[in-house]
Amino acid sequence: MTDPTVVLVLLGGGTPPKAVKKVPFVVPGRLAPGKIKPLEITIPGCPVFTNFSYEVEYAERTEPVFKPVVATVAPGGVGVARVEVRKGPKGELLFVTKLRSRVPHEVTRVKVTFTLTGGPEGKEVGRCAAGLDRLAAGKSATVTAELARPPKFATFTYKVTYTEPRPPKKK
Repeated sequence: MTDPTVVLVLLGGGTPPKAVKKVPFVVPGRLAPGKIKPLEITIPGCPVFTNFSYEVEYAERTEPVFKPVVATVAPGGVGVARVEVRKGPKGELLFVTKLRSRVPHEVTRVKVTFTLTGGPEGKEVGRCAAGLDRLAAGKSATVTAELARPPKFATFTYKVTYTEPRPPKKK
């Protein structure tokens, strides 16, 4: 846990003992499971007490870790061959995506859109996209979709769209 807050509860005499003062303080840094960390606190205006108890409050800051997604692109289509989710140097979320064409002709306006979902009801919490003007037959290309201020999310989905060339008109 990181930066846990400990609430020291000073108890006065009596039956049952009553809290005479609650003193919250933060234990700075990371506290690993089973680790003991000595600390010292000063309590200004400390009342007389006969016993004490404590509570530990913390919020674990966790971010989902996604393994790279590897997919097979079906013949006759354009799709995602691999997606890696990374954090950028300024905290932005990056979807580094390898697109692959398995069509016998060039396609244009290739776009991959990522939808992030999260929360108790699995609602959409964010969306970003990246694309190419054109992708040649049988070729691959890497694009990066970026979300500058990523929300908390649990999972993501993606969708690839592109434009096929128009067939020549029959005479």
